[in-house]
Amino acid sequence: MLESTPELLTLLQQEVGDTAPNATTQARYLALIDKAHKEIVAGGGELNLDSRGKPVRDPFIFPWAVAKRPKILTLLPEVDGTADVTQLSASVVNSSVNASTTDLTGWHVRFSSDQTVYYIQAHSGTTITLDSAYVDASSTSQQMTAFKLVYPVGSNDIRFPSDRLRTYTELNEDISMCDLGELLEQWPLTRVYARMPLLCAITNQDGVGNLTLQFSHYPSTPQRVEMFFVPRPADLTLSGSDPILPNYRTVLVHLAAFYHLRKRDDTRAQSHFATARGLFDALTTEARQVMNSNDENFGAVSPFPGGFGQSSFRYFTRA
Repeated sequence: MLESTPELLTLLQQEVGDTAPNATTQARYLALIDKAHKEIVAGGGELNLDSRGKPVRDPFIFPWAVAKRPKILTLLPEVDGTADVTQLSASVVNSSVNASTTDLTGWHVRFSSDQTVYYIQAHSGTTITLDSAYVDASSTSQQMTAFKLVYPVGSNDIRFPSDRLRTYTELNEDISMCDLGELLEQWPLTRVYARMPLLCAITNQDGVGNLTLQFSHYPSTPQRVEMFFVPRPADLTLSGSDPILPNYRTVLVHLAAFYHLRKRDDTRAQSHFATARGLFDALTTEARQVMNSNDENFGAVSPFPGGFGQSSFRYFTRA
């Protein structure tokens, strides 16, 4: 069985008929194997087809691809105080929350019984800068309620997240992930109140593995939330970094050969694609056998009711 990246590179060169490439071409072959590796880990890409050969909407979640430790978020309760507000001014002076102890930058805020909810763009000392001018009547000592709904997640390593987040409450509720439009339709900011969130949505995801989540509610006390995810695999190298696939690693060779030959309109491309698809099917069959041999939550890999899930939103950015 071929195991290492150098072995896979040698086989790829044989398959495409270039057993003595120069350094530049060899580097390109290695990049193609790396591309194939990332596509398989991310759910299969072009190989993820149904029985009719049609692309499957959701990526295939391999148990071995899921991070063994989740990302941890601490959801924060509201912060109350009083503030002086001036109509048509975005600057608000509050008398109770100093940025040196509690920085409210990135929080939302409402004042007294106003329905309007503002986003806090900056907080310095006791001065808060809103994302727009205050639209209601000027007033002093207005009741102010600030609450955090938006949380950055990740450290350059998230390929895509699970479609639900695990919480620790008496009811052991999960937080379902949806798209931002659905979140705001079901829970507009004017309806947000203190309780464990029901929904969250990705508001931003970049190409290097960082994302930002917005929640439907905020808790009344600090709460721990876990998010399992598929991490971005390390780049394959000729020394020190081999594929994380447990078996059938030659799928990377045939998928890389397909990429290489397709670009050159070589008729051998489709033969390599068919071989790669067969090996990918073997990988998915093996993964299902592993999952079916454990409990319905797939053991420690994915402790969510119903498993890791096949989310319907999936608009993450692929590198």
